[in-house]
Amino acid sequence: MKHWSRNLFLVLVILAIGMIAVTQELPKCPKCQQTTYSSWWKFCPACGAKLPEFQLEGKSAEEEVVLGNVYKNAKWTFRIEKPSDTWTFKTGKDATSFNEDSIVVMTDKSAFAMVIPETMSDMTLKEYEKIVMPKLEDKVVVAHKEITTAGIPGIMDEVEGGFESGQIIWKMTLFKDGDNFYQIHCWTLKQVFNKYRKECDLIARSFKLEK
Repeated sequence: MKHWSRNLFLVLVILAIGMIAVTQELPKCPKCQQTTYSSWWKFCPACGAKLPEFQLEGKSAEEEVVLGNVYKNAKWTFRIEKPSDTWTFKTGKDATSFNEDSIVVMTDKSAFAMVIPETMSDMTLKEYEKIVMPKLEDKVVVAHKEITTAGIPGIMDEVEGGFESGQIIWKMTLFKDGDNFYQIHCWTLKQVFNKYRKECDLIARSFKLEK
């Protein structure tokens, strides 16, 4: 069973500081060699050349690819998007150092999101929801609904609770495809959650299976 809570204290420290480092340098244009790649550009604005999908550090292009705001994972057959250029992808060791079970993490100045996939047999989506619910102090599920995104059934929960000295709002979305489960988490401190509510929804609803 994979849970999200192992590094929550570290996350709260980062939230308080409000500073996230960019973990991978964007590539140069293959034609003019100028560093003009931005996460929403598909063509170089300097020379007009098409910008390639670039390989993630430590991964083959067949396994994980980032193209602009889109992250694709061939092993788990899904794609997901970050909501804007202010968010940064963390992958590989940067993702697992953030949470040992996450395969991709998205960070903004004061908000965080991550995807945790796993395979579990003979379990319903509702049973799985109970197992992976965030472990917060005085936890309250303030919203719960069943959703469908790109034909995939899912559950979306909004949970409020405390950890250490912080009050957190945590948005958890779960999808099930056969025996594969996908956890999509997005969270921040309560006092800034309204700023990120729409972006958390966009992250969850951008999830699509690719087979």
